Amino acid sequence: MILSEEIKKRFQQLAGIISENISNQERLDAFAKSDERVPYNKDLMIQAIQQGREVGVLFQSNNEKYKMPLAKYRIIYPVAIGISKKGNPVIRAFHKMGQSEKVAIATGKRSAEVENTWRLLKISNIKSMWLTGNFFRGPLEAYNANGDAGMVSVETQADFNSIRKYQ
Repeated sequence: MILSEEIKKRFQQLAGIISENISNQERLDAFAKSDERVPYNKDLMIQAIQQGREVGVLFQSNNEKYKMPLAKYRIIYPVAIGISKKGNPVIRAFHKMGQSEKVAIATGKRSAEVENTWRLLKISNIKSMWLTGNFFRGPLEAYNANGDAGMVSVETQADFNSIRKYQ
């Protein structure tokens, strides 16, 4: 059976595979270096925060609410590393694109995609990471550089003046 491109696209949308806001080229560019991923590396993440680098992560939730059955890819703009209220090392990041187990559960769509939302990511859930080669600039909308309500302490955070000078 041969399916038209329109029907294939609709199936992908229903399955939560394709996002409407991010172009296919942006998606290809962001995931192009995923074969260069390395295990989570704190020094590399700090460098990404300080230089305004976009980061790809392979992420698998394992928390009190749920454990993701599979790891999922996300593209993030990391802006801070610190300790959460529960005492876990975390990263505050703008989730530019990628899959989300939380949204998959809420919508019933396997492999549900999320774009342009803030997340607090537990570092122990990051299985691997890579630098996409892209940069971001700030300040990012809704980012509070004066304090993060999800963290009791912040070790490193983005300084958007320094980022602009670096880039």
